[in-house]
Amino acid sequence: LAGIIPGPKELPVDALNHYLKPLIDDLCKFWKPRVWFSCTSKCPNGRLMRCALIAVVCNLPAACKTAGFSSHTHNLFCSRCKCHRKVHGLGTTDYQNWEYRTNNECREFAATYTYCLTKKGKKDIFKATGVRWSELLRLEYFDITCFAVIDAMHNLFLGLIKEHFEGILGIRLDPKESLKKEKESSVVIIINVSNVWKKSFNPNEQANVRRAVGWLEDPIKFIQGKDANGPVPHHANVFTKAEILEIRSDISTMITPSWLTSIPKNLGDPAHGKLKVDQWRVLGATYLPASLVRMWSTPSQGNNASLKRRREVLHVTMLLLSAVNIASSWVSSKMNADRYLSLIISYIEGIRELFPEYEFRPNQHMAIHLHEYLRSFGPVHSWWTFPFERMIGMLQRIPTN
Repeated sequence: LAGIIPGPKELPVDALNHYLKPLIDDLCKFWKPRVWFSCTSKCPNGRLMRCALIAVVCNLPAACKTAGFSSHTHNLFCSRCKCHRKVHGLGTTDYQNWEYRTNNECREFAATYTYCLTKKGKKDIFKATGVRWSELLRLEYFDITCFAVIDAMHNLFLGLIKEHFEGILGIRLDPKESLKKEKESSVVIIINVSNVWKKSFNPNEQANVRRAVGWLEDPIKFIQGKDANGPVPHHANVFTKAEILEIRSDISTMITPSWLTSIPKNLGDPAHGKLKVDQWRVLGATYLPASLVRMWSTPSQGNNASLKRRREVLHVTMLLLSAVNIASSWVSSKMNADRYLSLIISYIEGIRELFPEYEFRPNQHMAIHLHEYLRSFGPVHSWWTFPFERMIGMLQRIPTN
């Protein structure tokens, strides 16, 4: 089944239920009392059919909207557990202590939301629970906490690999411009601290000290990130210009099969535009591991903190790429899922240690939950969004004028 919701703008969150209703009406009939077909190719005398919806496959924002959960910007950002953005944060890895949502609980919250007659009441319920009504809840067998799957395509290749190389390592940044911006921002921070100290004078000396320390926290981290050899690579400023040029050279000279998705030879230059998901997949599986191992695995000469730091960055990078390789495999098992979980947790903990100033994204949290779907649904190729993205591309190429 394929459908297009008319535009030109994205629908309000509750409006999607009106488009789901006709589909859910049919699915309810196919489950109870089931549907009788008078004749089929193998059953000329007729056949009783039962149909069920097992998985809703969307990217993270669409999945939250379709299933009635809060968006990834909400404090209760996860559809699987009750981790709170402000209490637990987005980079927590003690998943054994996470309190999971239950289907019955979410159905109760959704029913309360539906029966509430005021907008303010609905808003308060949604703020407290992170759940609103979805037409999918009319399907009595549908487990809203499990059947709205985490899309591996968006999560692994855009949420993890792209974020790691662009957002954390800074492969698209010009190192000179980045360093210039850092110096400018440091000056601005110092000026702001001085102004805040004067404007926020309080007779309570302890309150002033706490406020000053809070404002100085980021500059202190920046100063601690330096050594005798210059700035130690940190969040979004790891790659040097020479290293990016070496990666480009490897892309140009590496011989790959003709069916492998091509990668722009000027990688890191904004001129090549936005990379597609499959290009990030190929970069993470082929080009970048070879280049980084060649550049950063050589033992450092002497006590060079920058080179040592690069080997540590290489280690966490390989943890990520190994986890993605296992998760995107055509073979799935409990052992593979557990190995993926171990690698992805080690990766997140490594990023937290190497880049304490980095702000984690919801995708990193959802990546921990992905191992549950690997065990429940099997290899991701049967339930990720690559086929639907190709269909979207076909639709976009249709002339409509």
